[in-house]
Amino acid sequence: MINIESCIGTDSDGIISINDCKINKPVMVIIGNEAKGMSIGLKGICDKIIKIPMEGNINSLNVSCAVSIIMWEIYKSK
Repeated sequence: MINIESCIGTDSDGIISINDCKINKPVMVIIGNEAKGMSIGLKGICDKIIKIPMEGNINSLNVSCAVSIIMWEIYKSK
């Protein structure tokens, strides 16, 4: 399990799955754009870039769905 503090970004190109993270609070979350993901500048300020694991032909989620999943994982992380 990887501990994450401070600032995390979410992007489909992320290497770390949200399932493999213990997120320490407080945390700032930057959510990538549905079509283009995160800009290089925003990626540069993140401590880690995480992704939501998906199967099949799905390569991105609606931003509100992605935020819901990320916020739930942060809430569960103690």
